[in-house]
Amino acid sequence: MNNQEVLLKEYEVCQQHINSSASRYWIIVGIFMGISTALLGGVAYGFMSNSIRLNVNIWVTIVPLVLGSGIIVILVGLKRYVRRVTYIMRLNYERMREIEVELGMWRNWRVHILDQWHRKRNELGFNDSDRLSDKDRKKIWDELLKELKIELSEEGFKQLLERKESLIKLCDRWQRGKPFRSYELPSGLESMTRIFCTVILMWVALMILIVIAFLISC
Repeated sequence: MNNQEVLLKEYEVCQQHINSSASRYWIIVGIFMGISTALLGGVAYGFMSNSIRLNVNIWVTIVPLVLGSGIIVILVGLKRYVRRVTYIMRLNYERMREIEVELGMWRNWRVHILDQWHRKRNELGFNDSDRLSDKDRKKIWDELLKELKIELSEEGFKQLLERKESLIKLCDRWQRGKPFRSYELPSGLESMTRIFCTVILMWVALMILIVIAFLISC
């Protein structure tokens, strides 16, 4: 098996790992987030019903607190799992891009450059709907190329420069056909962390309200 075959095999393994990780990710997160949200709604409804009837007793307080504590522990663990999976997937994508440079493939690099172009636009203060002048476009690309030069090997950067015009057309075409605000960035996975934090805070807030209501009723 020559070096090219080894690289292609490694590329395939990285891709399979990403696909399997993403599948497990959404299944596990979907199940636990669904259960957590349903329980949150059920506990909140049950507590409010008892509060309206002025029937806040020790059991109405303890059961939701124990249940909420358990859910929070699970959600914190899932949040750590999500960060771990996201990190490993990024490592695999980085390795795939390294292999693509060695083999002259640019599938993942095209997506990566589109992501970085969008990020750099925002950093330089341009909105998604802004029409860019040639001067603005050049400014974005000059800044972006400085960062990509650090990521790429000398040969890889040379290949990038050869494809620069086609990549610029790709970014321009994407913005005209489908504005960047509709584009799902890789940070979409990281946004799950914010969702976990939001649900955890909702549970904490509900538990605090339950304790307050119990103390008032005593």
